[in-house]
Amino acid sequence: MEPIKQIKEKGSTLFLASITTLVIFFIAQSALLITSSEQDFVQEQSRKAKNRYITEAGLSMGVKHLQSRYKNNSVDFSLIDSEFQNNLLYTNEPFNLETSSGKQKLGEYRVFIKVLTPDEISVPGKDITGNTVNSQRYVLVDVRGFYPDVKIAKYVTRIKGVYQISCSVAEVFDYGYFINNWGWFFGNDIVAKGNVRSNGTFSMGNYRPEIWGKPRFTSSNGWDLIDYIDDNRDGASNNQDGGIYTWDTIVGRPAANGSPSDLYAGQQGQSPLYQIDMLPMPNLTNLYVYEQKAKADNSYIKIGGNMICDGVWGDNEGKQNLYLEGTYDNPIEISGTVVVRGDLIIRGYVKGQGAIYTGRNVYLPQRLLYRNPTSEKQPGNNSESSRENWRQTNWNQDLVGLFARENIVLSDYTSTTWQTNVSKWVNDSRNQSKEDAGIDQLPNTKDQGENDGIWTVEYDASGKAIPGSGEDIDGDGKFDDTTKLSEFTLSSQSFYSNHSDWGGNIPSGVSSFRDVTYWNETTDGPGVGTGSSKFPQVDAVLYTNHFLGGYIDNSNSYSYKKDNRTHFENAQEITFFGAVVSRNEALVYNARYLYFYHDERLSAGGGSMLNFALPRVWNPINMVNIDIYEGKGY
Repeated sequence: MEPIKQIKEKGSTLFLASITTLVIFFIAQSALLITSSEQDFVQEQSRKAKNRYITEAGLSMGVKHLQSRYKNNSVDFSLIDSEFQNNLLYTNEPFNLETSSGKQKLGEYRVFIKVLTPDEISVPGKDITGNTVNSQRYVLVDVRGFYPDVKIAKYVTRIKGVYQISCSVAEVFDYGYFINNWGWFFGNDIVAKGNVRSNGTFSMGNYRPEIWGKPRFTSSNGWDLIDYIDDNRDGASNNQDGGIYTWDTIVGRPAANGSPSDLYAGQQGQSPLYQIDMLPMPNLTNLYVYEQKAKADNSYIKIGGNMICDGVWGDNEGKQNLYLEGTYDNPIEISGTVVVRGDLIIRGYVKGQGAIYTGRNVYLPQRLLYRNPTSEKQPGNNSESSRENWRQTNWNQDLVGLFARENIVLSDYTSTTWQTNVSKWVNDSRNQSKEDAGIDQLPNTKDQGENDGIWTVEYDASGKAIPGSGEDIDGDGKFDDTTKLSEFTLSSQSFYSNHSDWGGNIPSGVSSFRDVTYWNETTDGPGVGTGSSKFPQVDAVLYTNHFLGGYIDNSNSYSYKKDNRTHFENAQEITFFGAVVSRNEALVYNARYLYFYHDERLSAGGGSMLNFALPRVWNPINMVNIDIYEGKGY
């Protein structure tokens, strides 16, 4: 019976083996199905990740295009409206990935840009349709990404970003002296009462000028200063911040009696501790937005109660150029923002709060004095409370801005002595003005494209240079060669009483520009006579994106009346009260002291609260909202 038992055992073993095989088979099948499902899941996630990556790349390209079209242009919201009104920017644009074997197409993206209307976005209290210095725009950048291309993509990623475009007062007015190129204080007798800055090298050579810096604040509300800036990063708000600033390098050392105790507290450029961006210069190529403000605010210029300009000079007068002269009893009265489309000559006493923008040059043949000046030119000390008290006390006193599209010319430019001295610095290699300065727009930095003889800019679809791109430093869309002395001359080439090209109050007896460089010290007012290079004071905010040039000789004894109308013998000083802001500077002087007093009312954007418009710059683009969609379909 034994053999029968063996047969049964073998049958059981065979049955169990069959069952085990089936189990293994089903397990293997299940594993294969699970592996396949996991592979599908991984592939799906990979496709989504690639879609997301491609879409984000498209969003970056859309935002980059948006920035390139407005960032360096004149503040003019109509340009944004026309450029980005339902604009399909990219249609199935290939996105290539750089590999060791070359370019490989990863996918495609579409980019659509649109300026949002009040029906599409609600921003109470914001002007999103106008074209003023207080306007804003909200721009939709709508991007779809496809992997591997739009025809066979199973999934789509869509990103919709909303970006805010706005403008604000340029930060360059936070400084008593700001130069976009090479800043230079070549004199032991130069005294800066406020911070100084340059985008290029700031050089003191072997001289020891005095620099009295002061702490900066991020913003202000009227006379209230907000958020102390700790420039030296010592964690203390102890008034030991401020001084010298530059994006590039500082050459030389200032006098030891300046302040704060570390005058280099403001240095940030090539320091290993600090890094800052260049400060953008306002672009005054297109003065349209300032003309609109002039008309909306009913701005004006009056002298002796008589209306000289109703806000815009040159729109209906038949003349482009304007001459303004004020005495102590009949000062030039400026209210609000005014635009003069041609040249402006201005001298004497001025009152009010206002700004004059010119389409060409501003000429200061003699001193310009506030009729109602501030009590003192600066607060007693740098503490926040002292500065705020000074701002409050002097908030409504006279404050005038002169903003030139081209150049600011001081004193008698027709003089041979003037031309000899100014020409030396206009043509100095460190003061280079030719628009062949490379990517960083600064000469003498030896960056890519500098001095290669090629004007490197971006071009639009019609082949026109995009203003402000590349080496277009002043943002006018035209190549500028080295500045010539001829650019400082009047556009009319002649100047005399009742000239057909000039409006204003040119006095009788004037036969040339030199006749209005004379000051009658006895009557303390503008006179007509032999020219003078003695030039003691300018009360104004001065701005140009080209050259500020002048020669002033205050040496030897002479007397003039200062703010309190009493004589000061042998002062031999030159005083700028406000701010001096320029791309290049060729101010040559002979005096006991040259002072740059920063008007404290301009600090931390304070000028935006006053009754006129300081030059604006575009703010960095600001993302306010973003939505992301991933799935099938569009």
